[in-house]
Amino acid sequence: MVDEIINAFYDSEHHYGYDYVYTINNTPRNDDEFQLHNHNDCYEIVLFLAGNAEFHIEGNIYRSHPHDLYIARPLEMHHNYFLSPEKYERVVIHISVIFFKENSCTALEEVFRNRSLGVDCQIPARIVDREMYHLLMKINQYLKGGAYEIAKYVLMEFLYLLNQINEPLTIPVAADQHIHDILLYINGHLDAELTLDKLSEKILY
Repeated sequence: MVDEIINAFYDSEHHYGYDYVYTINNTPRNDDEFQLHNHNDCYEIVLFLAGNAEFHIEGNIYRSHPHDLYIARPLEMHHNYFLSPEKYERVVIHISVIFFKENSCTALEEVFRNRSLGVDCQIPARIVDREMYHLLMKINQYLKGGAYEIAKYVLMEFLYLLNQINEPLTIPVAADQHIHDILLYINGHLDAELTLDKLSEKILY
């Protein structure tokens, strides 16, 4: 349950093409709020600020540290898993898939798409802290002050820097190959009829 909302910008009128939410959970639990999920029509960016958690995505597990950044694209299965109920603080940004075309910046979409599922999705704090963390905090400041247009352009600068990373990213601390294969199977058959029998065959192979 969210205990404190630092900032919640929901673009209900779809003028800007993204949501920005900064929240604190004092006693996070591995419940429905943080269950495995994906998004159909948006990209997700998560700035991990505090807590004792792992980020699970497409069968890969990443250990979270303050100022680590995570990215996920549409249909990429992911969730947080809490190792203890310590205070969880984060910023989450959802960017509509049409944001890039409407703002004539489709090249900035590449960082989400040009990677394998569950891989190269954690940007470590040592990279984030150079400039990207400060840009995300600027966005928070501008949104709280009502400077929505300026905040959007700072977001675009952040996305530009995200695309400019050319050094190795975090390697998963563990991977469940079976789960990874099942998720790959599901993602590869989203347009086909998926029955319990077919999934059972995959699970039991």
